[in-house]
Amino acid sequence: MNIITKAFFAIALLVLPQLAFAANSKDNWYWLALIAVINSAIVSTILVWKSKKLDTFATKAVGFGAWFWFLIFIQVMLYGFYVGLTK
Repeated sequence: MNIITKAFFAIALLVLPQLAFAANSKDNWYWLALIAVINSAIVSTILVWKSKKLDTFATKAVGFGAWFWFLIFIQVMLYGFYVGLTK
């Protein structure tokens, strides 16, 4: 996969499910939080698994946590921008 394909899949994983749930009648943030957690866990696991620099369990755990919370932050910011611009 080239970088453009990877970027497209990353954006699709992070943004599209949240926008689909946000389009429903009520903004049920429980579902949005669950989607954000699942997306972040999957992407973080893939990033840690593919990294050759993270070789011990401790570094993998720290790397997973860092990526997980970074991705959660990005998704919350994107949803906040979406709500702020559309409502």
